[in-house]
This record gives sequence, structure tokens and C-alpha cells, in this order.
Amino acid sequence: MINKQVAQYWKEHYDLLYYLQKNWSTVGPKLVDKLYFFTGDVDTYYLNNSTQRAREVDEDDGEPALRGFFMYGDNKPHCWSGPVSSAERLKEIAQFIAAQEARRRDDAVVALLNISQQRQLATTVIGDASRSSIGASARIRWPSAAMTVWREIAKRQRETDVAA
Repeated sequence: MINKQVAQYWKEHYDLLYYLQKNWSTVGPKLVDKLYFFTGDVDTYYLNNSTQRAREVDEDDGEPALRGFFMYGDNKPHCWSGPVSSAERLKEIAQFIAAQEARRRDDAVVALLNISQQRQLATTVIGDASRSSIGASARIRWPSAAMTVWREIAKRQRETDVAA
């Protein structure tokens, strides 16, 4: 027999999917492109079922779209970390975190510029975009173009600093 009060308590406090659905308008924008799921399709604790449900929710038309990454290992059990070793997966995670930190730092610098300075920066670089490797990515809507351009400039500056 299942105690319904206990089941409800666990749902409210430990069900990640329930929490995401309930609070999507608040947490959703912070999680877009940040969730990666690797699970064996015969998970020892049946977590592949909840991962499949998360994928179904991801494919719904919720705004913003989660755009999570889901990978299932054929006949793989619990703790399957994908096609790479656990050590390689940890290295990927560390690289991802470092890249995100660099991106946040670059965004903070752009935020210090006033709108006129941001547009001048974007116009200058977008003017050169047709002759550069960032041409395609820079020809997108403002202010996304400015952020794309600024990230490219900051990336090139970091590469120059490392080379020096």
C-alpha cells in the first residue's frame, strides 16, 4: 500500500521534472542549452523512464524551449556516462564551465558599454564581417549580433594574449 501523503511529499521535494514544469517560467530561461542527459536504456533504477519523460516534455511547445541533449546507451545500466569514459566526461564538463565563465565575463564587459557604443562596436565589426570568418554568425538580429561580435572579438583578444 502506498502512503499518498508520502508520495506527494516526495513529488514536491524530489521530483525534478515536476519542479521544472511547475517553475518553468522562472528557471527555464536559465537552463536553455545547459542540460545533458546520458542514460542506459536498461537503467538499474529505471531512471531511463524519467529521462524519456523529460525528453517528451522538452519536445513540447513550452517557452523557452529547453533544447536539452539526450543520449541513450543500448543495453547500458545505471551510471553510463555516454560514449566516453567518466574521466573524459568530467574533462568536458570542466571545459564547458570554463567557456561559460569566459562568456559571462565578455557579456559583463558589453553590459558596461552604453547602447550607442554597443551599436558602434557591432557596426564596425559587422562591416568587416563579410570579409571575415564571423560573417554568417554576425548577420543576425541586433542585439544578438552585438553579442556574437563581441564574443568573437573577446575570443580573438584572448588568443592574442595567450600567443604573446
